Amino acid sequence: MGAPTVLLASGSNARGQLANGTLDDSHYFLPCNFVGCLPGKLPSDTRRIVHLASGSNHALVLIERQDETGNIQRELWGCGDGDKGQLGPSYMTDVGQEPYISRSIFRPLDLPLQNCGLEGYACRLVASAWETSYVVLSSDGKGDVVLCMGTNDYGDLGFSESTKGKETIRRLNVVTFDHIAPRGKHLDNSRVVVESLSAGPHHVTIHVRCPAVSGDESGECFTVGWGSSRHGQLGSISPSHRTAISSIPRLISDGSISYQNRIISSSLGNQHSVFLHASGRLSRLGSNKKGQLRDLTTLRNVESVHCTWNGTYAVIRSDDGHHTIFAAGSYVKGQLGRILPTSAESESATLPLAPVCFPFAVSSCWLLGMASGSEHVLALFGTNHEKFGLALKDNTEVWGWGWNEHGNLGTGTIADSKLPTKIWPGPLGGDETSGRAVGIWAGCGTSWIAIEHLD
Repeated sequence: MGAPTVLLASGSNARGQLANGTLDDSHYFLPCNFVGCLPGKLPSDTRRIVHLASGSNHALVLIERQDETGNIQRELWGCGDGDKGQLGPSYMTDVGQEPYISRSIFRPLDLPLQNCGLEGYACRLVASAWETSYVVLSSDGKGDVVLCMGTNDYGDLGFSESTKGKETIRRLNVVTFDHIAPRGKHLDNSRVVVESLSAGPHHVTIHVRCPAVSGDESGECFTVGWGSSRHGQLGSISPSHRTAISSIPRLISDGSISYQNRIISSSLGNQHSVFLHASGRLSRLGSNKKGQLRDLTTLRNVESVHCTWNGTYAVIRSDDGHHTIFAAGSYVKGQLGRILPTSAESESATLPLAPVCFPFAVSSCWLLGMASGSEHVLALFGTNHEKFGLALKDNTEVWGWGWNEHGNLGTGTIADSKLPTKIWPGPLGGDETSGRAVGIWAGCGTSWIAIEHLD
């Protein structure tokens, strides 16, 4: 995949979170704007978009740029609603008190790391909950640091102070882990390495590694989480004790499993959590009211897992290198990507785990990536085309399905899609449909596609 030149977005836009210069929902994929850049263009020398995360009405994008001397640096940009501090303590000062339209453009986020004693740290990972944002910082020779900013209604910030119904916190908050003592030994904040980070609407999980003092590169791996936990999505403190809110990080997996079967990533819904192990198997916690956990543990060779608020999607890699996407959970908005009887649309229906039905043979393309939003899903495929009589693999298509109330599938309508439909190249034509898709992301009623324009 090459360097992106344009970022496209569609869907919910009430607070300018699509960065397209309006406050209207967009039913088509339109270019995002970045302050100081040509309209519709990414910042110059952008090598890649590391990640994009969007919450209820805000968005963060972590980009990697290369300067004239060849040095590579990462920059965190944001747009949309920052009233709750979810885009950092200075964002509202930067945008001023103008109408929300002034926020409908990505701008660099000024995080005062020096106030936290974090000079020399750089952003490596980002995630977003409903009105809270998470940033993982790294610095050579030091332990990683997790910052939270925004609301704390359900313990979202990872510390004990509750702000539900009170003045929100508009500052950077450092999450600590030294109160956690797996097998009686407290974690050392100065040695924690964050392997991955995931956020649902109101709960968070991270996977950390503590390198062994002896120099063993593997060390011990742990999974911790905090936030909303009423439905057991963060596990139970004890077999008889389940709390509604875990306001500080708590242990989910204590590292007692083998390194070969460690948890390597997770995806979170509204009330459930699904964990991918290095062995290619899944484990899960939380609500199964919508069937979102049904039969997940029977799957093998899972390559990645993705959750909507009430669904789970597992990518299975076959021996020939092709992929099948299995889906479980709610079908009320067509989220499962297959046609089912009308009775399946009932809120109380629980459906079997089964593959998403694409209108093409999986052997004809290559799954390059997936993204799950609140109740819609995107899939990026590479496809064959011929040039000078040779078969090439650099064509791409983005397919989507599920909930579409805000036009977040970018098809020009607000009708839900029960079957995968090609959403890019899309119906607009012009420059937006030329080039190659090199990344996809999905959020709360929003969808995003990074495009590399070809010569």
